[in-house]
Amino acid sequence: MSKKDKIIKKIRENPSGVRFEEIESLFSRLGFRKRKGSSSHCIYIKEDAPPIMVVKPHSGEKFAAVVDVKKILEYLEEMGYV
Repeated sequence: MSKKDKIIKKIRENPSGVRFEEIESLFSRLGFRKRKGSSSHCIYIKEDAPPIMVVKPHSGEKFAAVVDVKKILEYLEEMGYV
């Protein structure tokens, strides 16, 4: 199982325990680049896909928001990446 597949499996099994670094790694492995948005908003872009915005956790939080994780999973399914 590839690293990308392991991250996707983790996202599906426990959306409340996904670190932002894992999200960055997943998007990088899928060929997206990160374009910094305003403050804590990160936008991931790829030529053949619409951009997706993810809020980076702040104030010492370790995990990404469950809402964002579910949005990411839904986006990846719609785009056919998973």
